[in-house]
Amino acid sequence: MRRASAGWFVTMLIAGASLLGLAGFTVIIRYESWLNTLVVIVLAVATVVAIARTRTSSRWIPTASGAIAALMFLVWGYALRADGSHHALPTPGAVADLITAITSGQAYADASVIPVVATPGFAALVAVSVTAVFLVAEHLAVSWGLTATAGLVLLLAWLPAAILQHRVSITLLVLAIACWVMAMVLTRPSSGRQTQPSAARTALSTAAVVGVAVLVAPLAVGAPGWGDIPRFSQPAALDGTTRLNLALDLRNSLTASSQNTVMVYASSGRKLDTLRLYSLTEFDGNSWEQDTTRDQPVAANEGVLWPGPVSDWEGRTRDRIDIQVRSLSEKNLPLPSTPRTVDVGPGWEYYPSQDEVTSQPFTTKDLTYSVVTDLNYHHESALVAAQSQIDSGADEEVDPRYLTIAPAIDAERMRQLASDVTDGAASRYAQGIALQNYLRDPATFRYDTTVPPTGEDSVSEFLDAQAGYCVQFATAMVVLARSLDIPARMAVGFLGGEATPDDTYVVRGSDAHAWPELYFADQGWVRFEPTPAVQTGAAPTYADASTAVADASAALAQTQAPVVPRDAVDPVPDTQAVATPDGERATNDISWWAGAAFAFIAIAISTVIWWRRRRHPKHIFTEPERAWGVLHDRLTPVISWPDNLTPHEAPAFVEDALNALGLSASDEATVALERISRAVSAERYLEPTGRPETPAGLIGDAQLISDEVKRAIKKGHSPRATTKN
Repeated sequence: MRRASAGWFVTMLIAGASLLGLAGFTVIIRYESWLNTLVVIVLAVATVVAIARTRTSSRWIPTASGAIAALMFLVWGYALRADGSHHALPTPGAVADLITAITSGQAYADASVIPVVATPGFAALVAVSVTAVFLVAEHLAVSWGLTATAGLVLLLAWLPAAILQHRVSITLLVLAIACWVMAMVLTRPSSGRQTQPSAARTALSTAAVVGVAVLVAPLAVGAPGWGDIPRFSQPAALDGTTRLNLALDLRNSLTASSQNTVMVYASSGRKLDTLRLYSLTEFDGNSWEQDTTRDQPVAANEGVLWPGPVSDWEGRTRDRIDIQVRSLSEKNLPLPSTPRTVDVGPGWEYYPSQDEVTSQPFTTKDLTYSVVTDLNYHHESALVAAQSQIDSGADEEVDPRYLTIAPAIDAERMRQLASDVTDGAASRYAQGIALQNYLRDPATFRYDTTVPPTGEDSVSEFLDAQAGYCVQFATAMVVLARSLDIPARMAVGFLGGEATPDDTYVVRGSDAHAWPELYFADQGWVRFEPTPAVQTGAAPTYADASTAVADASAALAQTQAPVVPRDAVDPVPDTQAVATPDGERATNDISWWAGAAFAFIAIAISTVIWWRRRRHPKHIFTEPERAWGVLHDRLTPVISWPDNLTPHEAPAFVEDALNALGLSASDEATVALERISRAVSAERYLEPTGRPETPAGLIGDAQLISDEVKRAIKKGHSPRATTKN
């Protein structure tokens, strides 16, 4: 017996869930215009499958039709000849070129770091993967009724976010769940008289599950025990490389890394304090996102690389650093946080606003380069002297995003605490020293990687717990500094490593580190070190309390100040959103097209439902039920077919209705009606294992019966309503 096969409606729901699943890849893929092609291909394949579902009850024909259509669309979209032109037909040569593109995409994925900027081959790889997920999930759900199993296939798209511990859009996740739940409701096995769920029951079931997801998911983040839930970590040994997770989440320790050697360097001077790769600006209360706003780059090999002018470069005492990268695979060069010149191969560019050296075609893995820098560029006297320019309005030219505090953070609490800690500090430098040493004080805070925050305001949670790891210490100082109107940002890289017997220094994955940087006019971005010495060693020389200038002494006395209790401050919500330079609220590139795709699917489904109901008011899936629906639709206006008529009663009802008109049905029609009655009864009332094989041609039988009844009535009498006694 063939199982109930779901129709085009469930097909489109699975297509929607497959496309929405792309939101799970936002942590590893940078979405651009190529995404439009992928969306069109998936919707086109889904349309082909949906049409096939309305034409046949076969399990395999719709899926096979979709696979053939997918091959054609993928060839048109991604198979390129040697001269770069597209193929028009899926010839063997075109298929070979498509395979070549997919293979190149796989090789590119293996050698790239996240977030990946897609090449044509990589786009082909993603398109093939998403289309395959749709076809497999749709076949399981619609052809076999295994919608729950199909959900496991759809879940694959969300695994990267789970493995890399990346936050995804709750809205898109809820929409994907809604599509899957609705498909579950519509494809459940029929039993009794209820052969299909009503629209109200479907909507109620879907709304209930989605409502639970909407309410429980956000609340669960702050629920007791959330911090004890195990989280996945990507094994570094899988590909022998080490990568930094730039989607820094305060619930995960950055230093939970392998002991892989990421780089080795030799220095003509002292050991480096840090090697910085990235600077981060946007913080939503729980996690940091990489800054995608870029200024005009310059060649990395040209001149001194620093956001501002550097005076008397030739007269400074400089050191040469020779760096050999081992397992680290990143798009940015590890560099000292001081002005430097860089000797590296072609393909590397310097972006002053981020103070980053970046390459699109290359990664750092197995790269050798050298840096000349003044490791003592920052000095307390120069940092104190910068106060005069700060007082003169030098900060007006700084990007206002470096002062933004996310709405989720208790901004008033941060301002009061920062003011108490820095009370008496006469300069920005003294304020920075006070904030650093307050967080660094072992009598108040301790270093611990096992106490992740639990709520949306991770900074307040950290201040309450008074324990955490480098990302939390650094984030807290950035937020506290911003509350004092000090431009601040997060830096990500590595500590300086440890010395070896051959006068080199080795940096391992466990040396991954994050720290705050404060802005000083003429000095640029200056590192401070709030993470306790047990993890980081001594603070930078210019920020060491023992060498601080006199005007910091009053501030240092405040480092023993207790944490201000949350309930001691009247919270004033910060309603200012994190904004991009053009004034728009920052959004993920995936949001607009996902919403558009879902809207398109909803409109298409609504249109087809309206059209189908005009011709077939009963939306049914199995062949016996479809035949029953044809009888109902065609005979209701002729002989008043009751809605509560059972399959067992149907033959007698039709016979009585015709007899009342002085008519009778032919033997062929009588046999056809009995066949439909038995098939519908078996479908409704027998367990799947006990059902006989469904007779072929039931739809034709229904049409034969209805046509004969209509012809008989037209010949013998004028139509009139009759009812069954």
